[in-house]
Amino acid sequence: MVELLSDMLQAPTLKSAEVNKLRDRRINQIRAVKDSGLRQLAPIYGNAFLFDDHPYASAVGGSEESLAKIRQRDLLAYFRDHVGGDRLIISIAGDIDAAAMIDKLSAAFGDWRAAAAALTEIEPAMPEEGRRVLLVDAGDAAQSYFWIGNVGVAIDFAQRAELDIANTLFGGRFTSLLMNEMRTKAGLTYGARTILMRPSTPGSVAISSFTKTETTIEAIDLALALLAQLHATGFDEETIQSGKNYILGQFPPRLETATQLAGQFAILEAHGLSASFVNDYGDAVTAADPETIRAVIGDIYPDLDNLVFVILGNAEQLRDAVSQYGPVTELSITEPRFRP
Repeated sequence: MVELLSDMLQAPTLKSAEVNKLRDRRINQIRAVKDSGLRQLAPIYGNAFLFDDHPYASAVGGSEESLAKIRQRDLLAYFRDHVGGDRLIISIAGDIDAAAMIDKLSAAFGDWRAAAAALTEIEPAMPEEGRRVLLVDAGDAAQSYFWIGNVGVAIDFAQRAELDIANTLFGGRFTSLLMNEMRTKAGLTYGARTILMRPSTPGSVAISSFTKTETTIEAIDLALALLAQLHATGFDEETIQSGKNYILGQFPPRLETATQLAGQFAILEAHGLSASFVNDYGDAVTAADPETIRAVIGDIYPDLDNLVFVILGNAEQLRDAVSQYGPVTELSITEPRFRP
């Protein structure tokens, strides 16, 4: 396995025909999702519109426009500039002889050249001030898909436990406030959730849901009312305890298999995090109290005056109504990019 991995990483062929085949397949996959999977696209359009010219605006998997520009020479240049021994993290967990494995890996990768170009420094994005709206016209779509958010936190956010509790209760589980009010009580949607993107610098925090075209405004207004309620009242102690129990029940199974452990070790190494990120998490969840959770809610979740709205749906029917949320920019779903 080490020999195969070494050959694959250090001497990939990157054949032109294979590059073109994969590129074209990914373009077709995006087009297929635009035809039948708009729910998957709302966060992509959302982050693209929120982050604008920041690197986090770019979809990791590319867009039709960006993918179409890629040629074999671009991959070869990227491999030379950004892939090398100084960027490599190999994380192994299992029933192994650690010393022997280190010797094997050192022999296989020890003399691999460094990447030719320096890592790009990513400056933290500034939170959006005010409101703006992106309306993505999906023709005669029968449903609307919306994403409402702003800039949030990074992976090393100190009060991660408090934020996880708040997020679980607000929109991170099936019995969350968003699901209970928007699905169970109001019957406006089959799903409503919060999405926390936490990369190396602050990502986005957002509410995402979908509904029938004719109930779009009602659903968005209810989501905003629930966000206001989150800021105004937070959660009581009984509800917070249920959130803690949920998290503490879900956390250990994520660290059971060798694959899970290897992945977690790699994340810690890549982001410069200590073992306390894992080892102290349970205690931090247990110690969180309503006041610290309320403080995190106030600091992290956007208030109603500072929001970015992205709505995918029938622009003909939605155009006038969504203008109440802020200045509207329109983009057709057929455009080969995810931002205006």
